[in-house]
Amino acid sequence: MIAKLRDNGYIAVKLKNMSESKWNSEEFLTYLMLYAAKTDGQIEYLETKDISDHHGEELTARMWDEIQGDTDQEAENKIKSYASTHDLSKKVDEIMYELDRVFFVNGSYENDEVDRFIQIRRLLTTA
Repeated sequence: MIAKLRDNGYIAVKLKNMSESKWNSEEFLTYLMLYAAKTDGQIEYLETKDISDHHGEELTARMWDEIQGDTDQEAENKIKSYASTHDLSKKVDEIMYELDRVFFVNGSYENDEVDRFIQIRRLLTTA
């Protein structure tokens, strides 16, 4: 278990090794969108707004708490684990379209976002 003090003084408690296999598809997509959005180490307001507009504020906040405690390697492992236990073959293009929307929400792509886009496609298709 990890506990960390938030800026507002509340303690956020996160159980390590949350079973991503128990995520529903919306939880997975929200986690994935947040993983993509934090490619440059931070999530911009427009990215957060886009994700919460499409997945709901409560779910976005819950999955944000989840991903904040994960290293990139832990996040990649969770994504691969989910993809290996759920047949995403017919959904990859739809997922990538949604990722494209998140990456382009500010009107342009950064080089690291293009790299992350390619990496995520690999994570989803080689699991």
